[in-house]
Amino acid sequence: MTTGPLAAGQDGDAFRADIAEVARTRVVGDELVIESWHPGTGLRRVARR
Repeated sequence: MTTGPLAAGQDGDAFRADIAEVARTRVVGDELVIESWHPGTGLRRVARR
């Protein structure tokens, strides 16, 4: 959602992000690590071999 122009002297527009979920998936050593965040639930980390 665009919130309007930036402060004077700057080019571009400002945006607002309404985030419902964030997930990060990566390999660490021999494990698949999945980290996720949800509002109200917080951070959750799962590691699988």
